[in-house]
Amino acid sequence: MENFKKIIQIAIGILFVFGFASCKNQSGNTGGTNLPQSNPSELKFTVEGVSFVMKKVPEADNVKLGSESFATNPTHTVSISEFYMGETEVTQELWNAIMKDNPSWFNGDSTKPTKQAVEGEVQNKRPVEMISWYDAVNFCNELTKAITGAETECVYTITNIEKTNANAPNVITKAKVSVDFSKKGYRLPTEAEWEWAAKGGIENAKYPGVQQKPNEDDKSFKKRILEYAWTYFHPNIQNRTHEVKKLKPNEYGLYDMAGNVTEWCWDWWSKLEENKAYEKNYSGVAIPDSEKAIKIQKGASYQNVTSLMEISFRSDDSNTQQPEKITRDRGFRLACRSN
Repeated sequence: MENFKKIIQIAIGILFVFGFASCKNQSGNTGGTNLPQSNPSELKFTVEGVSFVMKKVPEADNVKLGSESFATNPTHTVSISEFYMGETEVTQELWNAIMKDNPSWFNGDSTKPTKQAVEGEVQNKRPVEMISWYDAVNFCNELTKAITGAETECVYTITNIEKTNANAPNVITKAKVSVDFSKKGYRLPTEAEWEWAAKGGIENAKYPGVQQKPNEDDKSFKKRILEYAWTYFHPNIQNRTHEVKKLKPNEYGLYDMAGNVTEWCWDWWSKLEENKAYEKNYSGVAIPDSEKAIKIQKGASYQNVTSLMEISFRSDDSNTQQPEKITRDRGFRLACRSN
């Protein structure tokens, strides 16, 4: 039996490496030898009995991101290599399979109706929340190791870990984190990747999956947004998170890019420059702003109004976006190299 388990683990590891082997690194150069000639439109993995899907997002050549509506994220351009993005936000079942716990506020507690899933929805397929940015990057490494059986493809190096939150003793509140984007393992998306993926290939898309039609009035437009987004105004929101994949996906097959839970990104917050062409695969500033040392989060949550679901919107809340902070309406989704 033990030998059988080892064979299965090795086989899964080989499949993972093969799936990511034909990857371009963040500079766009091809690495490795004897690589597959093409990449599938999606990759499906199963770990500890839990399956998840990564959808391919095509490369972008000087794509327009940001918006003239937002001073800290004005219109600018970035080129982005092809990559894979999690079809959904990381679920409680996937988190528990890897980390062997469930930190979520909305944990389905049978004694507290407000923590339970809406009728007809599956509890453990709700997004995980109450996790810090440090927890998210740590999970990415742990998932990579669980799939491959090794640390060699972990994107992050995490040292000096501290856990000082008395109310949540498992939460990482401080750590030293460095990144190697040439690695093939799981990671957080950059803000540029997140925005490009949310657009679903429609450069002028204002909300994930939704582009305003010619002569469409604003009321009709925002009603259509509710087909894709768990916003505060959704008729079945019930002031809580929801099972993933219950609403429509965008054109890249990505669900809940607007609403449900806000999503951690890799980047430190900084004000972007209007009309600037940023370097390929821009991943934010290396050193955080001394007055606003916070991480980018995107997509808004079930608590937010529709306007905060705009693809280009970026919060700058210094009270909740420090990398050690946890909230009941914030989680994350995975990204990884594709070539």
